[in-house]
Amino acid sequence: MSPIDTSKYYNIVAKHSGKCIAVKGARLDAGVEVIQDGVTQENHQSWKFVSLGGNYYRIISKISDKCLGVKDEALKSGQRIVQWENLDLDTQKWKLEDANDGYYWITSKHTGMSIYNGLFSSEWEVHQHDTRGKRDCWKPIHVGDDFYKIIGYDRGGWGLTVSDGSMRNGDKISIWEYQEGTNQKWNIISLEGGFYRIEAKHSGKCLTVFEGALKTSDSFFDDLLYVFQLNCINDNHQIWRVIPVDGNCFKIVSAFNDKCLDVQGGLTWETANIILCEYTGEDNQKWSLVPTVENPRRF
Repeated sequence: MSPIDTSKYYNIVAKHSGKCIAVKGARLDAGVEVIQDGVTQENHQSWKFVSLGGNYYRIISKISDKCLGVKDEALKSGQRIVQWENLDLDTQKWKLEDANDGYYWITSKHTGMSIYNGLFSSEWEVHQHDTRGKRDCWKPIHVGDDFYKIIGYDRGGWGLTVSDGSMRNGDKISIWEYQEGTNQKWNIISLEGGFYRIEAKHSGKCLTVFEGALKTSDSFFDDLLYVFQLNCINDNHQIWRVIPVDGNCFKIVSAFNDKCLDVQGGLTWETANIILCEYTGEDNQKWSLVPTVENPRRF
C-alpha cells in the first residue's frame, strides 16, 4: 500500500532538523532552488505527490504548480534541487524508499541519489547526495496534521505559548490565553523509542530545556530549569515523552532529566513561565493535547 494519499498536499519534513522543503522566496518562476525552512504550512511548503507507478512520484509545488527536479540534469553529488516545468524527465521522478518510523529516502530516478540537507538552519538549499543517513530522511506530513494546542489542565483554555510570537532563539515559553495564534500551536513529531520533538508552528523551533539556574533573591526560584524555543538539533534537551496520566491528560517529560513541564509554582497569573520539576501529580503539571484538525494522530 502506498504511503501517500495523492489527493492531499504534504509538508516534507527533515528527520534531523524538523524543517521542511520549501520554494525559496515563495517564487513562481522555473529554476528557483528549494530550501529547508521552519514549518508554517504555507503554499510554498506544500507539495502534492503524483503517482507514476513503481513507487515513483512527481512532486508538485502548490504555489507554482512546478516539479521538484535535479538542476541541469547533473549526475554529481551535491547538485541542487530546483522547481521546473513538468518535462516528464527522470530528473523529475522520485522514489520513496522506507527509512522506518514514517520517514523515507526520496531518491532520484535519474541518479539514484537522495534529497539531502545536512544543516539545521533555515534557508539552506536542498541537494541530491550519495549517502543514506538521518540527514537524507524525510517525512511527508499532511498539511494541517499533527498540530496541537497544549492546554494546561487547570487553566480553562490557557496553553503553551511563545511570547509575542517571537522568532528568536532563547525566548521563554509561558502560559497564555489561547487565541488561535501559530505561536500557540505545536507540531508533535514522533521519534524512535516513544519519544517526541515538539516544535512551534510559527518558528519551526523546538521546545528546549535551558540547562542552567536562574538565580534570584528568593531561594524558591534557585536552580530552576526553564523552557525555551531553540533551533532543533535533536539533543536530549529537545526530546520529550508524552505520558497519559488522568483521563485525557498527559505529563510531558524531558529525556534530559526525566522531569516534567510545570507551570511555575502553580502560579495563576497570565504569562507564568514554564519550568521543569519532579512530577507530583499536581494539576499544573498536567496537559491536554487538543488537535487543530479533524481525525488527528492520537497518543
